[in-house]
Amino acid sequence: MALGGKLTDWRHGLLATPTVLTDFTAKTKALSFPFESEEVEQTVFGSGFREYEPSFKSGTIDATYKYDAALWAQLTDIYSNQTVVSFQIAPDGATSGKPKINGSMVLLNLSAPASVGEALDIETNWRMSGAFTFGTV
Repeated sequence: MALGGKLTDWRHGLLATPTVLTDFTAKTKALSFPFESEEVEQTVFGSGFREYEPSFKSGTIDATYKYDAALWAQLTDIYSNQTVVSFQIAPDGATSGKPKINGSMVLLNLSAPASVGEALDIETNWRMSGAFTFGTV
């Protein structure tokens, strides 16, 4: 049985090493990674029913990190330079045979909202860039 977040493994590149996967698991509080598929209409004259075909696929990754100054510097470097970095998400852990998603992404949004009496987090929104794959570790 998988327990959400207990075994999740989250890795991505940095500015200086965009394709080398650095482990951010212990610094991450939450991940959300919805995938989307577009469709195009292909209905022909005389048809009484609409017909569709699959088109482009895309995805985003929302990651909330536990704040620390070194991590903030790493993320602001990626954001400032608009660096496309590699990523890997293993939702059920990084042991052999477990599912994983990997590809490339660009950092679109970066913030560190501060509230009195609350922990300081870093909130990010990444857009997947190019192909991403579903496989196993």
